[in-house]
Amino acid sequence: MRKHGWQLPYHPLQVVAIAVFLALGFAFYVFFVPFVGKKLFQYVIMGLYTPLVIHFGLHALCTLGQLILQWSMGILVLILCSLERKRLSAEIISKLGSSFSLIPFVVVVVSY
Repeated sequence: MRKHGWQLPYHPLQVVAIAVFLALGFAFYVFFVPFVGKKLFQYVIMGLYTPLVIHFGLHALCTLGQLILQWSMGILVLILCSLERKRLSAEIISKLGSSFSLIPFVVVVVSY
């Protein structure tokens, strides 16, 4: 089951949707706006469309930032588990019990 939209493998329609959105955004500013007519209409159309593009761009950026933060936490746990193996094993046993060893802990943290 997928947890978020940036999880691999990408769905083919997801790739198509991103490509179409970028192509339409480019085409709007390059081909459509200059030929609308009066300058006032160009400014109105750009004023309506630009916040929409910015909104979806920021949404994608924030989602990607959250994903990078999760990945970096998983990598940090792997590094700490390899550097401080004995201390972390003792801490896991004291807090989670003796049946929960270091390897399942790392698998749970990295897979989240």
